[in-house]
Amino acid sequence: MIAVKAMRYAGQWLSPGDEFEPKSERDARILRAIGKAADGDVPEVEDKAEDSNADDDKPKKRAYRRKDMKAED
Repeated sequence: MIAVKAMRYAGQWLSPGDEFEPKSERDARILRAIGKAADGDVPEVEDKAEDSNADDDKPKKRAYRRKDMKAED
């Protein structure tokens, strides 16, 4: 099986893309059902550091809108 998400299994920390052998068929079914692991080829994991357009897609933060306070006489 191949880890889809980071998880701890059988005392080991697994990262996405790591291959491992499930202890039983029951464990394999459960891990597939909850989306933590999959059978077959290693899925491509996108690296956020390589994607230079990721910062451009985020909306810009708005500036703090300050209201002027004036004392009333």
